[in-house]
Amino acid sequence: MILILLISCDKNDSQINGTVATNEKTVPSNPIYYSTSEKEYAQASPFTRRLINQVDAAVNSLNLLTREPSVIKYEVIISIDKNPENKFSNFVSIVPFDNSLNSFVLKPDGKCHICGMGGAYSCIKEVETYMETHNLDEIDVHVKRSSDGCIDITFK
Repeated sequence: MILILLISCDKNDSQINGTVATNEKTVPSNPIYYSTSEKEYAQASPFTRRLINQVDAAVNSLNLLTREPSVIKYEVIISIDKNPENKFSNFVSIVPFDNSLNSFVLKPDGKCHICGMGGAYSCIKEVETYMETHNLDEIDVHVKRSSDGCIDITFK
């Protein structure tokens, strides 16, 4: 037995396409964060450009997540490999920050404190230099807001 169901959509278009009332909430916009100048970005290696893009995305994500003062503090963990095709070592995670559980933050191999827009190029370049010096193909970079509103970048 085959059951065929036909549905007709002959209703009046004004009933189907009626407007829906919504509540509008105005949220102050945050400026987009750029960690480096255009000149610094242009002179960076392909790996450093990828890391710059991910740090910028991390900071902008943190800005959006922490608009409300009662919100949980977050950090962004960037796991990056020199080989962009390595899918298991190239990812970004946003996690709640808990200083008591995070020994990584207490003993990083490198740390930078960045205030204001731009000015992070030397810190991001330091990550690549550290990788080259220690013959590393991948590294974890943590990005979080500090209590003074600046950005802390740590790596191990």
